[in-house]
Amino acid sequence: ACRPPSAHGIMSPSEQSTTASKQKKKASNAKKKKDQSKLQEIAGDAPIFLKKTYHMIDTSDPSLASWSNDGSTFIVKDPEQFASKTIPLFFKHSNFSSFVRQLNFYGFRKIKDDSIMLEDRKSNGSNNGSEANSEKFWRFRHENFKRGKPELLSKIQRAAHSSPQISTEEFNTMKTEVSTLKQQVQTLTAQLAGVMSIVTPLANELDLVKADLQEQQKQQQQAREREAAEAMTSSFHHQPLQSAKPLPVISLPTASTTIDNNNNNNNN
Repeated sequence: ACRPPSAHGIMSPSEQSTTASKQKKKASNAKKKKDQSKLQEIAGDAPIFLKKTYHMIDTSDPSLASWSNDGSTFIVKDPEQFASKTIPLFFKHSNFSSFVRQLNFYGFRKIKDDSIMLEDRKSNGSNNGSEANSEKFWRFRHENFKRGKPELLSKIQRAAHSSPQISTEEFNTMKTEVSTLKQQVQTLTAQLAGVMSIVTPLANELDLVKADLQEQQKQQQQAREREAAEAMTSSFHHQPLQSAKPLPVISLPTASTTIDNNNNNNNN
């Protein structure tokens, strides 16, 4: 932890270093914003990719990327570190091959020129191992992409129907990737065939079990229906018969009774 300021308001060396670092970072961010705003104004309607690339090379760590001595080309000195540390600050990826393909779309050419002098070599007065590592340098040129001349960016147009030219190294890389993908597809196909060889018999067996189960359910239903019918028939046969009730006796009138009744009616 930093020590508190002394009673006289004098900061300790560590505090001075921290404050200086913060101020330097703040000034650097302010300069970047100002430069980017100026670039947007000068470059006008130039494609956003070109604006970002121009600003990226202008502000990049010189050990990763820089302009050439005459400013007519730019050099990527460490493609791997450039892709992982610099590209993501300006684009939504960290793929150096994708970045190179975009350059090709806009007519940039990868060049090989041993006479190109690097900015850091000139400023430091020594190569600092640059020559030993120059084999992995990528140098790009476009007649309208030059240091200090962002107004030329609007003259660069993306090719509409032309196929981008790629280097042998890029071609070999893509060829290797395609070969790897083919091997992965073959492996997955073989694995899928193995799985299907196991699943198919199981599916067939499941269909047989399902058919047997349905047949058993059908037979059980039929058995229940027969039992119900037999139970109804048995109940009907064993039910006791009810005794018949005697019919009422009806007395018919006799002839003498009829005569007596007639006489009585006459007397009345």
